[in-house]
Amino acid sequence: MLIVVIFSLLLVVAILSGVVVPAVRGARIATELLNSKQSFFLSEAAVEDVAYRFKSGYSISSPETLSLAGYTATTIIVDDLDEKVVTSRGEVRSAVRKVEARLNIGSGASFNFGVQVDTGGFVMENYSSVSGN
Repeated sequence: MLIVVIFSLLLVVAILSGVVVPAVRGARIATELLNSKQSFFLSEAAVEDVAYRFKSGYSISSPETLSLAGYTATTIIVDDLDEKVVTSRGEVRSAVRKVEARLNIGSGASFNFGVQVDTGGFVMENYSSVSGN
């Protein structure tokens, strides 16, 4: 009788470990993926902040640090011929991601526009087109 109970207990433990171990592994992978994505977006936000400051004429120094939700991204700006190379390193819970952008300084117009339409869409004539999304 005691042997049957011990074998039953071992069988139950084996079945539970077969279910629990993959679930814990999946939760760990999901957490690491979330940290990785947060690190990437933090680094991208730092690059976009520096690009906005350059475009708007605000003063900026190198290195520049951006802090969001207790995590930081450090941005380094390097002059390379006629452009600025902006490299940002974001770190969230030991997940590190880097983003780099090259900013060209030139002349010309820079503008943004958008169209908001309802169910019917919008009509374009005279060989006009929309590029992008």
